[in-house]
Amino acid sequence: MSIKLLMKVHCFMVFVFMLPNFVSASDKFKVFDSTLYKNPERSSGIGIPGAKKSGFEVLDLIYSGNLYKKDGNHKKMMEQPPGNDAVTRSLEILKKNSGDFQYVCLDFENWPLEKGDEKKLDVNINKYIQTVKSYKKQMPGVKFGFYSMLPVRNYYGAIEGEGTDKYIAWQGLNNKLKSLASNVDIIYPSLYTFSSNKNDWFKYAVENIKEARRYGKPVYVFLWPQYHPSVHFIGLDFVSADLWKFQLETAFQYADGVVIWGGWDHDENKQLEWDAKAEWWVVLKQFMEKISK
Repeated sequence: MSIKLLMKVHCFMVFVFMLPNFVSASDKFKVFDSTLYKNPERSSGIGIPGAKKSGFEVLDLIYSGNLYKKDGNHKKMMEQPPGNDAVTRSLEILKKNSGDFQYVCLDFENWPLEKGDEKKLDVNINKYIQTVKSYKKQMPGVKFGFYSMLPVRNYYGAIEGEGTDKYIAWQGLNNKLKSLASNVDIIYPSLYTFSSNKNDWFKYAVENIKEARRYGKPVYVFLWPQYHPSVHFIGLDFVSADLWKFQLETAFQYADGVVIWGGWDHDENKQLEWDAKAEWWVVLKQFMEKISK
């Protein structure tokens, strides 16, 4: 067999390996709507219209920035975990808007876990633990987790792969977060798109899910049908239908559920209008129909 033919066979095998077998990692794969699109049907005014009728569950997010008074001390206040009054207010708003809910994701990105000395890291871990304990104390029947904190989001460490210095350092940092993981019910890795390279995204996604699995909790991954705003030239563009389909199927194969986020106009800082003809929505509906069979 010629070297050229061997290379073609190798490339084909790598691509076949990448293709999801469309067998879920969980018998009860969940698809959550956490979008911010304008939706007058819900009292919260956000989300995919008719989401529950389409088979979605609704995942409520509590954003840390909304818990603190917008005054001169705002930034300083955000350095500390929210007090009991702030926790109570945020949960009352959820009850009013959502009624009965089982899952809440806390989007607190105030306290860095990916850098700093050991002492600072321990302090920040304890802030997250204190925060989730405050919420669980008031709503013991609800399952809580943090967006993107477990494992630490590390794009290059993930795609460089096991055995590399960056991967080993990333895994070591994730090990230090086990005390935080033991206090949450769900792990919510962020698998947003930082490159149009499907191979790189696949490595990034699978390695993040593998790290998340080490905490021994259900893994629900966040997907966004747009490129992350940090990506040069294509930031906030919608990903191709092919890549979006691949991302959904990868989540289905390796995770226990997927959380769909989006619906925010980052330039105008406001909600986006819902578009029922959007390509990403057509692909998502087809995906939902396929996994329901």
